[in-house]
Amino acid sequence: MAHETNTNLMAAIQERQNVVSNKLSYTSIKPTYVTVREDTHTLTIGEVQQGGWWYGEYWKHNRYGVHLRNDAETQKSIRAKIAEKTHLPLDEIDPILHINARGNGIPDHKIQDQHYAWGSYTVGYKHRKLEDVMLFDQEKYEAALDLCDQNIASIRESIEVAGNVAEVDSI
Repeated sequence: MAHETNTNLMAAIQERQNVVSNKLSYTSIKPTYVTVREDTHTLTIGEVQQGGWWYGEYWKHNRYGVHLRNDAETQKSIRAKIAEKTHLPLDEIDPILHINARGNGIPDHKIQDQHYAWGSYTVGYKHRKLEDVMLFDQEKYEAALDLCDQNIASIRESIEVAGNVAEVDSI
């Protein structure tokens, strides 16, 4: 019985060493978008009007400013325009754009009635690429080590109990 228990303990310790030495088996490769560069794209007032990407905001003296919308549909449409202009695949333009509602310079372009617009509007975007990224599963690795440690502790406790029983039997 003692020999079998010691053999089990050695096997449990060896199993833990195997988990530690095969740490890479707790990694996986996951396709992930990584940012290549952050950039800006300038839209003309004509593009903003043609795309329907604007809204009028009341200023004062019965004047309205032409501001760039920032809703999901506008982001999607501007993203497609950026991909077209930069000759990049659509999926390489991050779907979250940084839109500044106000344009560049002085809003001195009267486009209709009392609506004044800036000459251009700048949109920030991220150019990204899909790459395989290796991820380490720390939680799974630690769970495997904990299981090994529990097994070792259980076997050691059995050895201790068996030793105490042998002492009692000899009395």
